Amino acid sequence: MREIEFRGILLEDVLYCNPRKTKIPPSFDDILKYGRPGGLKIVRYRKGEWVYGSLVTDGSKCWIVGKVTDASDECISFESWFPVDPATVGQYTCLKDKHGAKIYKDDIVVQDCYLWFDDGEPNYRGVVEWIYSQWQVVAHCVNPNKKGISDGVNEGLNDEGFGDGDRSRWEVIGNIYDNPELLKGDSHA
Repeated sequence: MREIEFRGILLEDVLYCNPRKTKIPPSFDDILKYGRPGGLKIVRYRKGEWVYGSLVTDGSKCWIVGKVTDASDECISFESWFPVDPATVGQYTCLKDKHGAKIYKDDIVVQDCYLWFDDGEPNYRGVVEWIYSQWQVVAHCVNPNKKGISDGVNEGLNDEGFGDGDRSRWEVIGNIYDNPELLKGDSHA
């Protein structure tokens, strides 16, 4: 089965607790005031951090949610839910780079060889985008010493060469939100 996952940047600080380890989870205010009861797992997420999970939307608002803990015909409860900036939400492509890192929409990737060039240098850098019903890498910076490649050239990001024995030729070097400087200039990482 295809793994569907999203990521997004948190809009606010969130205090998350795992209530399955206690019968009645205390309120977050009580936890901050009186401390945590034994066995309660508490994790603080900071505004601006990346969170991963399923996507829930309501108009212009988005949340990344964890696993379902309870469900009925009337409601559903999630292990965790995080308000995220809708502009930063990106889907997992179901592909991994040559180091095994997951590739998401808006990741910046490079490859060691592009078409007929195989000199060990990163010859092509681009951003992963969903175009024409497929994942593609849109060139933003190419090696100026290589003839025949220019900005705006799309390269398909498919599952060819992504098997266990034959790693992808792509490498994730950042994303457009955390590393926009990677798209400037003609030099390569």
